[in-house]
Amino acid sequence: MKHILILLSILAITITSCKKGDKGDIGPAGANGSGASFTHYVGENYGGGVVFHVYKGSDGLEHGLIASYTQTTNVKWQTIETFVSATRTWDGAYNTNLMINSPAADYVHSLGSGWYVPAIDELIKLYQNRFEVNKTLSDGGHSLILITDIYWSSTEYGPGNSFQFDFKDSKVFGNFKSALLIVRAVKSF
Repeated sequence: MKHILILLSILAITITSCKKGDKGDIGPAGANGSGASFTHYVGENYGGGVVFHVYKGSDGLEHGLIASYTQTTNVKWQTIETFVSATRTWDGAYNTNLMINSPAADYVHSLGSGWYVPAIDELIKLYQNRFEVNKTLSDGGHSLILITDIYWSSTEYGPGNSFQFDFKDSKVFGNFKSALLIVRAVKSF
């Protein structure tokens, strides 16, 4: 039943990416939105990575998400499985700050200030825009997001589990925190 609810919630997510077109910006604040245009666009090299989501926040300002140029493989979410209340599906920065005994969190912190393990909703946004992101990653000689990759999210599923996103099947699953999976760091602006 939980898996059905998870799948239904994924289907309910709307795509609100912003892309640069021939006639200017389009998206929630571009030609189809309020009339203002975005400075940044999906697929742009920015902030040490590639922009994969751009939106207008409740503060009226432009915000977005950046995927790092690199990723790590075969890393555990946590070495000693304990519940840390990292349950936000939309806020990976919050979740990552709660992660303890975590090789996944250690990896993203090694990249510098602001990087975090993405929440499950942020991974879904990355999946939705992987075409533009991979074009930019490829052009720069960086590691691609492969369709066969399975990524950790920072969102916990229970005391010994966390959510993962399977890019091959485009599905969310719970997995033991001791499993070895991939982490692609994210930063917000």
